[in-house]
Amino acid sequence: MAEADDCVSVVNAETSSAVFWPEDPRTVMVQSMSFVVEGREDYTFDLTGDVSSLEDQSFIMKEGTAYNIRINFCVQREIASGLRLRITTARKGINVDKQSYMVGCYGPKGEVQTYLTPVAEAPSGMIARGSYKMTCSFLDDDKKMHLRWSFRMDVKKDWE
Repeated sequence: MAEADDCVSVVNAETSSAVFWPEDPRTVMVQSMSFVVEGREDYTFDLTGDVSSLEDQSFIMKEGTAYNIRINFCVQREIASGLRLRITTARKGINVDKQSYMVGCYGPKGEVQTYLTPVAEAPSGMIARGSYKMTCSFLDDDKKMHLRWSFRMDVKKDWE
């Protein structure tokens, strides 16, 4: 609970109940997720619409490539404490990796806020090449699921 107390001290009382999008009842609205690779254009998933359609989408990641994941989101109504990004990676139906990133505490703000994960590396080697299903969850300290989505990443020897 100390984390929530820290958040309260960061956000002043005037903004802690701010409503910027009154037609949207959500507190945390995840906008997009991008794979950021130095020297390449970002690959971005739009998370504002129906995320179930993303399960059919895939993108190519060159084996052994270092990348970051950037999440863009908005917070309104109240403080969102202990936001966390969880990514479960499966291959052929078997979970092969699970990552959890502590995004932090955020107060209401009328603009998009961004979190960039530490550098990760795509699997490499002939055996690691193939299709991976990645399931992402954006949740908070209260275990409230703000958004859950899945997509496919195809690890190949080259970018094509």
